[in-house]
Amino acid sequence: MAGQGVAFWQQVHIVHMRPASPSPAPPLLRAAGILLALLVVLTACDAIGGVGGTPTPRGTPRPVATPRPTPEPTPPPGAVILDVEGRQFSTALIEGVAGVPTVVYFTNHDDANHNLTVYRNASLDLELFRGDIFTGPDVTVVYEIPALAAGEYYFSCYVTPSMHGRFIVR
Repeated sequence: MAGQGVAFWQQVHIVHMRPASPSPAPPLLRAAGILLALLVVLTACDAIGGVGGTPTPRGTPRPVATPRPTPEPTPPPGAVILDVEGRQFSTALIEGVAGVPTVVYFTNHDDANHNLTVYRNASLDLELFRGDIFTGPDVTVVYEIPALAAGEYYFSCYVTPSMHGRFIVR
């Protein structure tokens, strides 16, 4: 058996080939290789704490950015401030100026749908304005009620009509 192994190895011819001289890579392929190498280096740097930063031990959680609350819009002088909380308006009387649109900053503190709707009178026979319905809690929308003639009008929540009040335009 050992003799057969030797005979086998004696029959194998080992041929040494000289590598052909490498041809230069095309510029686009060379640039892609450089970009890939750079990406690998930057990824490795980021894994240990960032480029130029202090290395962070592996597994250490990174700080998470804390979102800042969106500041509430600041109502301009003369704007009406109207809140709803506990399915009640903050006031039963709002006022506007005749011939001028009335700007209303409406904040819904409830976790329910609400809006502001203006009618000609308490009989609800003619709707003059209906603001978009939106859900809180603690969401503020700005409504602009079109200019109205001097008089007494009625406002309510279209979704919860038991919420209502008077709108006096002078």
